[in-house]
Amino acid sequence: MKKNTLLIFALLAIFFINAQQPSDKALPKSYLFDHFIKGSVLSKSGAVDEAPLNYNADDQSIVFLREGQTFILTNLETIDTIYIQNRKFVAADNIFYEVLTDLSEVSLFVTYHSKTRPLTAISNHDSTTRKAGNDVSNAVTDVYVTRPFNGDNLVEIQKRYWLGQGNSKYKANTQKQFIKVFSPNESAIKQYIKESNINFSSSDDLVKLVAFGNNLLAAEMKGK
Repeated sequence: MKKNTLLIFALLAIFFINAQQPSDKALPKSYLFDHFIKGSVLSKSGAVDEAPLNYNADDQSIVFLREGQTFILTNLETIDTIYIQNRKFVAADNIFYEVLTDLSEVSLFVTYHSKTRPLTAISNHDSTTRKAGNDVSNAVTDVYVTRPFNGDNLVEIQKRYWLGQGNSKYKANTQKQFIKVFSPNESAIKQYIKESNINFSSSDDLVKLVAFGNNLLAAEMKGK
């Protein structure tokens, strides 16, 4: 298959222009990865193209490098899947979702969103407090990564979770939101959440919870 032909997707919108290829340190702090990573774009036609890719948490887009310039990946309706390392992204509602589970009935997705706030002391999940001078991870507040920005500010990249059923996406950041999708099994879901101490800011916990919910749905279908 012919590679490095991402322009077949009509990649016309220039997101960031630089006469030279930007260094990792020059990347916007809202990018999910700290450098561009060689990835693959699978189109619905079956064509596969490769380019250095990144995820922009400002608008949930995928950006790529070409000849020293950064472009937004457009014409999302023609794209099947984006692969960056061992991670998979799909497009819906004009944004990109990362696929956390790939199940037949209900799937789990996450989107990444940037938020700028003043530089202050922050608490880690172990209750210790320190100045945020480097990249940090905080599972309690659902902050994926925090980066210094413009000296006195931080850019937080936050996660928002979604359940996918058919072509629809539903918020899944709280117990109440989650149960709406699995409402026939509300009692069992609540019990599992309590017994397993599910943290709705933890990707691993939500993957387990979705698997449990899907098992309940499969048992119901089998019993019919």
